[in-house]
Amino acid sequence: MRILHAYHDYLYPLMPCVHWPSFVQQLVAREDERNRHWRAFVFALLAYSIVQLPRSCLDFALVPELVRYHQQCFSASRALQSRAFADMSSVDIATLYCQHIYLSSLFKKNIANVVLVQAIRLAQDLLNTNCEDAIEAELRRRVFWLLYGSDRTICVMDDTPLLIWDWDMSVPYPRALDDEYLTRAGAFAQPAKTSALAGFHFVSRIFHLLGVVLSALRSRRNNPPNSEIADLLSLPLYVPSSAYTAALDGILADLPPELELRADAPGDQPAFAICRVNILISQATVRQAIQAYAEALGEDTAGHAPSALVMTILRSMPTDSLTANGDSLRMKVLYFVLQGMGSDDASSADFLDMEAHVLHEPPDISDEDDGEDMAVSPEVGTGLRR
Repeated sequence: MRILHAYHDYLYPLMPCVHWPSFVQQLVAREDERNRHWRAFVFALLAYSIVQLPRSCLDFALVPELVRYHQQCFSASRALQSRAFADMSSVDIATLYCQHIYLSSLFKKNIANVVLVQAIRLAQDLLNTNCEDAIEAELRRRVFWLLYGSDRTICVMDDTPLLIWDWDMSVPYPRALDDEYLTRAGAFAQPAKTSALAGFHFVSRIFHLLGVVLSALRSRRNNPPNSEIADLLSLPLYVPSSAYTAALDGILADLPPELELRADAPGDQPAFAICRVNILISQATVRQAIQAYAEALGEDTAGHAPSALVMTILRSMPTDSLTANGDSLRMKVLYFVLQGMGSDDASSADFLDMEAHVLHEPPDISDEDDGEDMAVSPEVGTGLRR
């Protein structure tokens, strides 16, 4: 249970793929002994958590033990997983998402991308079915926006095609609502306090804007000049880059005090600190995409570079906040650092200092033998270690 509690404290605000009160009840009631699908999910969540949590959260075990454990959990999850994908729920999609992040953390890009495509297609099918259970409906929203964020991140960092087109789906944003106020029958109003899931709500909106900017940029950049249908491929109207900047600034203006992008933001909870880093880097990624879009339009790009603000705030963040999402968040931080090298508003030395700060972690617990090749029967780990 220590790993799952650490997941809740550090990773749940970034990846809320469970309704926590229901999840705890299922653990206590030993749902893993009755439901093969749910057991596969818990093993996937454990494997994901081990490779994503800050090292300080896992000091109860040696690195070789953690490596062996996350390999066994991942292999057990794959062995228990149904390949028929019949009678799906958000649990099945969340299992695939955890496996995708796990494989990405082990730098197994090809198989990780295959799992992501699988999860996206199944999630789209799931969203097209009616759901009267308010908890399940909200979990479907959350998982979709997790997949959306992963897709947009990969598109930016690897320059790959978009897997989710905004014109294909219309999915409401996840609610900034704590789980204790969400029931199967509906939701109560969030009290005056800021929800632990507010960060996930806002980063989903930021990623949505990133998707819109990327679509416009690629339509402009990749339009084949010699094609006889080139004009038909273009967007009917190219909005000025200032419209995207204004939209981003509008999202950031809605941030609650605990998530505001300033070094002295209130709230010392790890959840808010980690979400601030995620929002900070995500909005910087959007600004870089807007800058590229402005260049494609031939606009003046002065003022688009986000480096000075981001670097100032990143320096104030504890290392645990920068590395709490494993290589997922760390790679986004490093991507920004490398993109900013040699920029006008920050020296290369500053970026190198930040790179060293982000990489200041002990040897990665995921860098040993591959766990996917381990032969594990479906009955491994019938009972979960607590």
